[in-house]
Amino acid sequence: MPRAAFRRILFPWDEMARKAPPREQTATPHPWRRVAVWVAATAGAAVIGLVVTGVVQSGEHWFAGATTSGPPVAVHTDAQPGLDDVSLPAGQSLSPSDVKTLSAMDVRHEDAWLVAHKHGVVANGTEEALAVTGNRQDPVRIVGMSITSECKTPSRGTIVRQATGRGDGVDSESMTFYPQESDPGPFAFSAAGIRKDYFPARTIVLKQGEQVVIDVDIVPGRMDSDPTDPTAVRVCDVGLTMTVLTGGTETTEAVPGGLSVMDIEPDAADADYGRAYVGTGLCDAFYAAPAGWNGDPATACGPGHVTY
Repeated sequence: MPRAAFRRILFPWDEMARKAPPREQTATPHPWRRVAVWVAATAGAAVIGLVVTGVVQSGEHWFAGATTSGPPVAVHTDAQPGLDDVSLPAGQSLSPSDVKTLSAMDVRHEDAWLVAHKHGVVANGTEEALAVTGNRQDPVRIVGMSITSECKTPSRGTIVRQATGRGDGVDSESMTFYPQESDPGPFAFSAAGIRKDYFPARTIVLKQGEQVVIDVDIVPGRMDSDPTDPTAVRVCDVGLTMTVLTGGTETTEAVPGGLSVMDIEPDAADADYGRAYVGTGLCDAFYAAPAGWNGDPATACGPGHVTY
């Protein structure tokens, strides 16, 4: 079956295939999500998720010194490495030395290296953990979250293919954003897949020094776009803003930093890139993909070297 078929099986824009139902915010501490790359046709949805798990810290935790100075909510960000195809912009190429270095890495570190050293963007979204901590003597409430995005056609220089299918773990509570839609959210989904606005029905309440970890998953793409059409793909620079209620006053607070996300590149997009490679997500080393490889890793690295 072609790679494109696997991708659409695993990632339909199906509102009924969203994440698992939310649990209470005071659930056990958030485990890092285990993201696997596999070829089995496990039904799933490419979603833009915000996972919120409350972790009440003791007086000895790292933010015990919180005061009333600074913003009402202190935010510490921690970007998580991607596990997917990576698009490098025009002007970025891989030398024989780069290929040797990448061949010695697993897919997680390989993708992170391409992002850090070659301005790569993971094609299928990204994940960032936000540790938000109350920074006032009285409780503060996060009563809203919004997203801004600037999207453009990707600058296609080199593509590194890492996946023929994707899957993810189960999240405790999620907010879902659609950065390219006219109403980007956030939304919450019931067990039956019914979508509703996340706010104002819910809030995140933080006492001074209390911390909540938010895992932010953002994937671009429009529900009405053709997933096989390379011209529909966009790369987006996004930012998040919180609406915070403190002392009866509502303020906005930007989440530090920003993210770049990109929709899945269909197989047909390879023709728009100067070079294509197959990485360690699929093979036992880093290989140049020949013209006409048609998404078959064995054609690029040989049947005995496919590892996914």
